[in-house]
Amino acid sequence: MPEITFLPNRFRPGVGKEPHREGRRPLLPALAAHCPVLVAANALGYLVYSALAEGEAFQIRYLPDNSLLFSFFTGNNSLQPERAFSLRYAISAGSVGLWTEELVYRNPSCHLEEATIFQLRDALFQAGNLGVVPGAVGLLGATSFVTPDGWDAVYTGVLNNPQPPLVAALSVRVETDWFPFETEFRYVLQPGDSLAVQSTTPIGQVFFIPREPLTTRKGSTEEMLAFQRAIEEYRKEKANDQLEMSYGLKYSPAYARRLKGGP
Repeated sequence: MPEITFLPNRFRPGVGKEPHREGRRPLLPALAAHCPVLVAANALGYLVYSALAEGEAFQIRYLPDNSLLFSFFTGNNSLQPERAFSLRYAISAGSVGLWTEELVYRNPSCHLEEATIFQLRDALFQAGNLGVVPGAVGLLGATSFVTPDGWDAVYTGVLNNPQPPLVAALSVRVETDWFPFETEFRYVLQPGDSLAVQSTTPIGQVFFIPREPLTTRKGSTEEMLAFQRAIEEYRKEKANDQLEMSYGLKYSPAYARRLKGGP
């Protein structure tokens, strides 16, 4: 069985939730729990979290003047989060990927040295590629991954998570069996957008695929007819196998029964 190696964030080792599989989504209706194909997609690979301790959070705002504001918050479950510091990034005109960084706010009650502030930034936020795609920001994970030979990692936003407002996520495929890729999820903000992350908030999803190429061929007439017969047979089975939920909605467990080794 292929084995994936987990490695901690090098700037905050041991901080943040470990990656895990999760088939549920809090904002999907309860009926989604009875849709096995949706649950299987939700559980594909692992959810990844930021290197945040309990009570910590950060926010990235894309301001109308084309600058970005990164703010870090501290607190606990019983108190309102307190802003500890803010960094502003101004994107330079006329050149791609050039920007300036400025510490625009530091809360004296948090007692954070400047070196600590920038180490927190390096653990949570990838500033190196700002401006390459307008509005793009990179969120760094608490965990990086090393795959076995011949396997790649695909990094994307959390699948099937329709939480408004929706922010576009870019997806990348990395040869993590040899390339030391620090887990990063890239989101593209529009002017006025903000992105907030807490210690319990997954920042993205990673799954692993073999690099071996696939081939395709055109199916035969006999295979097409067999496919059509299978469709009709399954529809009949589904119609004859219905369960009712407590509030009246019906669903069929036919697909799930087959997954569990049924006829």
